[in-house]
Amino acid sequence: MDSPFSISANTPSRSTSTSRPSSANKNSRASNSKSKSSSYTLLKQDQQARNKEPDDDNYDDESSDEDLTGASYDLFGNESYISVQIRREAVAVLDNPELLMMHAAARNDSIPSTRLYFLQRLSGRPETPAQEKEAAEYRLAQLKKLAKKRDLADAESSSGSTSKGQKN
Repeated sequence: MDSPFSISANTPSRSTSTSRPSSANKNSRASNSKSKSSSYTLLKQDQQARNKEPDDDNYDDESSDEDLTGASYDLFGNESYISVQIRREAVAVLDNPELLMMHAAARNDSIPSTRLYFLQRLSGRPETPAQEKEAAEYRLAQLKKLAKKRDLADAESSSGSTSKGQKN
C-alpha cells in the first residue's frame, strides 16, 4: 500500500455537497451572465472584440482596407516582377551586414548611405533620375581621386626602384 495512488487512512473525506455546486447555483449564474451580456448589442461586442470603445457613436462599419487604395500600397499583389525582385534584394542586403558592406564598397559609398539607398528601394520609391545622376557623379569623382592616388603611389614606387638600380 505504499503506492502513491493509494488512499491513506489519514486523508479526510470530502462531502459531496460542498464539492459540487447545486443545479440551482448553475441556473442563477447563467441568468446573471445573460443579463450582463444583454446590455451589449452585437455591434458593441464586435467593437469590444476589435479593441474599440464599445460606446463610441462614430464607429464605421466600413473596412479599414479601403483606406489603403493609394499607389504606394498594392492590396492585391499586382506588383510587377521587377519591383518584387528589387524589394527582395533590398531585404536580403539589409538583413545581412556583410552584404551591406560589400554593396557599400562596390558603390564606393558609406555604409549608412548604402543602408538608406536600400531602405528607399525597399519602400518602393525609386530614385529620381536627378538623384541617380548626382550619386553616380559623386561615386565617379571618388573613383577618380582613388585612381590619382594609386597612380602617384605607383609612379613613386617605380621611380624609387629605378633610382635605386642606377646607384648600384
